[in-house]
Amino acid sequence: SVTSWTWTFGDGSPCCTQQSPGHSYTSCGSYNVILSVTSSSGCTGTDTISVTVNPLPVATFTAPNVCFGQVTAFSNLSTISSGNISSYSWDFGNFSSIDHSQSPNYGYASTGTFSVTLSIISSAGCSSVFTNTVEVYPQPSPDFSANNTCIGTSANFSDLSAVTGGQSLNSWTWAFGDGSPVNNAQNPSHI
Repeated sequence: SVTSWTWTFGDGSPCCTQQSPGHSYTSCGSYNVILSVTSSSGCTGTDTISVTVNPLPVATFTAPNVCFGQVTAFSNLSTISSGNISSYSWDFGNFSSIDHSQSPNYGYASTGTFSVTLSIISSAGCSSVFTNTVEVYPQPSPDFSANNTCIGTSANFSDLSAVTGGQSLNSWTWAFGDGSPVNNAQNPSHI
């Protein structure tokens, strides 16, 4: 029977004497792994195989925050030092089906903050996962009131617009319909 095992992993790490060890390589490349065994009668044997350690892909992406009704354009920035990325899986964080595009465009059906996860797999079967958030802001609801007036006197306009989700309104553009320049006040008057 075999009584001892000596492993050399080809990367300069210390030898191992377990029967079936595991080993983690710190660099990609091809390594010659040598196993030397000794039997109970003192005989020895050696075998060598080549092990290829493939690089891990690095999943990452960016996506702009958008207003409701706009499409979110995901920019896939994933990389791999050698080989190819063969599979992309996007989870948009809203229980929709998985998208397998490289850089998808996606329109959310509601507002909110969504945790988006990109999972990638290299042609060698190595994988990486990256998660980032995307915000879909609510659209403001424009509304106003105005008083009827006589020609030559001011009409007063009151902004009644609203926006939800903790957002605030920060600009207004009024067109009075008579060809006059636009006005950017919140509650303007116009003759």
